Amino acid sequence: MFLKKIPSNRILWAFIVILGFLYSMTISILTNVLFEQIEPRWIVFFRTSLIVVFLAIATFMIIEAINAFAFKKHTSIFVFSLLILFLTLPNDSIIESISSNHLEVKNTLITILKSPYIYLSIIAMILFFVSYKYISQAKDNRNLNAILSNSLLLTFIMVLIFVFTKFILYSLFFYWPIALFIFSIPVVCDSFGFFGGLALGKRLIHRPFSPMISPKKTWEGFFFALIGGAIAACFIVFSFSEFRSIFKHGQISTKIENIFLFISLLAFAPLISIFGDLFFSWVKRVNNIKDFSNLLQGHGGVLDRFDSMICLSFYMLFLILIY
Repeated sequence: MFLKKIPSNRILWAFIVILGFLYSMTISILTNVLFEQIEPRWIVFFRTSLIVVFLAIATFMIIEAINAFAFKKHTSIFVFSLLILFLTLPNDSIIESISSNHLEVKNTLITILKSPYIYLSIIAMILFFVSYKYISQAKDNRNLNAILSNSLLLTFIMVLIFVFTKFILYSLFFYWPIALFIFSIPVVCDSFGFFGGLALGKRLIHRPFSPMISPKKTWEGFFFALIGGAIAACFIVFSFSEFRSIFKHGQISTKIENIFLFISLLAFAPLISIFGDLFFSWVKRVNNIKDFSNLLQGHGGVLDRFDSMICLSFYMLFLILIY
């Protein structure tokens, strides 16, 4: 009965997003599993297509975030330039990984974190956003603290987008189950939460899940999302040995570490996905907008679709670094 409530344009764009997901995962699995059988030129071609796709996605997200904070669109050129630098520096870059069959992700991530380019980019963005806002709104006598806080928040979102873009490409190139995890958990959480909220919303718990940020979200939808995400995480973690191989090469030293790892993946990953969506809902409320754009009719903008994945990829990067 509640399926009739779903707008047709929402279903159409959901189908398009699913096709994009299937394309990315198909290319990832083929170039991982059949690397030795596929000619190098096709490996380069397919992986380059993934870079183009996710650069386009990142570009839309950058523009949408900048528009949300009332910056001019042309300022996205500066941020996009920093994104290109972030993807191509330091030495272990995305470009150099296109034709490779193996990458020690943890060591590469540590190398990236030690690189000064990241921190210089962050400082450059903060200075750029603050100075741009201060100069463009000098006549309004806006509070410098408000300008600084908005600039810091926008910079944080840009860093999340940068990390997501680079990490998801590394995952697609070398550890496809990680990419599958990052793609699937938010989609399952969103779907279970959406249908659970439609079916049982406010029937068991009348108070909204987050009345100040997103009044339409229900506790029933939250629990459905959490359960669905945990089931999906459990399936991926236990179905693919390649997934666990990235954590200390599959050899967790103690049972306690093993337990904490599985709790981190099965319980906290769905929570990160849910609260990642809530965080970006808060960002939209702060800026008095409903969606980041109307590019995907019925779904909002690109950033509205990838918000949970962005936060989850950041969380997965953190887990890889500590395990």
